[in-house]
Amino acid sequence: MPLVFYSADSYIKSMEKLKRERANFLVLGHPFGPFRKAVLTGEECQRHVEESIKTVTELSSKVLEVLYNAKKPMSITEMLQELPNTWGVTVGSILERLLSKNIVSKSKGKDTFLWSAKI
Repeated sequence: MPLVFYSADSYIKSMEKLKRERANFLVLGHPFGPFRKAVLTGEECQRHVEESIKTVTELSSKVLEVLYNAKKPMSITEMLQELPNTWGVTVGSILERLLSKNIVSKSKGKDTFLWSAKI
């Protein structure tokens, strides 16, 4: 199942908090890798948190790679064609996070926002 969240910042903050707290028991809203089950115990909890942070970092890198390779502003719809098995809301959240860090820029297109990587 693709990673879905509405705020990359909130998601990462939550995962970082769980990492510090070293949870021993987690009940997830749905199964998520690497264990593919919704109830985790012991070391599975820490591994889930680490994999979650890693997944957001990797998806952020992939989004940036798509924008760099395009060499033109892109809509989220165009990016999704290059990022199979991702959700628009998740890519949008990643883009907003990258925008807040001044890594990408956003402009108004005809019917949607267009995104560009800053070089």
